[in-house]
Amino acid sequence: MPLRTALGRQFIVRLLLALLLFAALSGLVSAWIYHLANRLASNQQTISAHEHYSKVISGLEQHWGREAFNFKIRLEAQGFLENAPQQTEKLMANLTAQGGSLEFPSLRIENTRGETLASFEYIGHKIPKARFLPGQETTWAMDPVHGQLFMVFRQYIWLGTENGYLTLFKPMDHALLTQYSYPFTRLSLWWQGKPVASSEGDDGLAKAAAFAKAGSHSPLARLPWSGNDPENVPQLLIESISPPLLSIADFAGPLLLSLLLFALAAWFLLGTWERRLGQRLERLARAQESVLAEPQMAAEIEDDLRAARGNGSDEISALAQSTEQLIRQATAAKPTGPDGAVPS
Repeated sequence: MPLRTALGRQFIVRLLLALLLFAALSGLVSAWIYHLANRLASNQQTISAHEHYSKVISGLEQHWGREAFNFKIRLEAQGFLENAPQQTEKLMANLTAQGGSLEFPSLRIENTRGETLASFEYIGHKIPKARFLPGQETTWAMDPVHGQLFMVFRQYIWLGTENGYLTLFKPMDHALLTQYSYPFTRLSLWWQGKPVASSEGDDGLAKAAAFAKAGSHSPLARLPWSGNDPENVPQLLIESISPPLLSIADFAGPLLLSLLLFALAAWFLLGTWERRLGQRLERLARAQESVLAEPQMAAEIEDDLRAARGNGSDEISALAQSTEQLIRQATAAKPTGPDGAVPS
């Protein structure tokens, strides 16, 4: 096998191994950057969602508290609860015309003995019995029949001859969560380990149930709603359903391009060096073969040795110089005939 062919094959094998190693290392670094960037973006989304919805929950509770108080003031000012039952009938007619209140579509009015004086239920709502601790103004109640969760507000109200209780029910339903969700975010409200409302409606409830059953790797934040009993309050689950910050395609193109450019640069730089190196070794080998065939310093041998030395100073140059000296010494020591020819 010619020397240059053998070296060329060894060079190609080693170059391919270097390219494979470079590709493997580049892939590992790219995968690390991919997961790190997406994890940092995911963590930031979770932190932002937690801060945003903490403010949303606090703002809603303050708003609903003010609305409950204002609604009580309007009822007292209009005198609907005095001279019952005539005024109570007017109250029910007024609530029917208004569809309840803007924020609280269902309500119940009781005296201090717990007797119901008036009750208004919005279409599709079945208001449950709410239990309040002493001094408690808000609580939670679940309608087990329809699976409807309510945040319940209680206000003292003047009944004409005595104080009573105005109990207002705020439904925590799909519409509420949809109103406060933003793109690529799914909200679900959980009560005692089960989802009861979702920003994506019934489909979102099914997804939330599957999330609880199988687990999920999507970024999320859990926020407990307010309440005197931390074990008996709903939780708001915030899921990020946005695509990752960086996709595999974002890395595949640049990675393949860098591999191609690296291969071309390596082939151009190392390939040119290997060809020159192979040519010098080939000329040196040819000079040695020529001397063995005809032991004298011919012009072709000098050209081959000169080409093998090249313009630099390296091991091949030193070997070529040593070979030339050995050839000259061997040629000078060998006896010649009368005509100057080396006898056979």
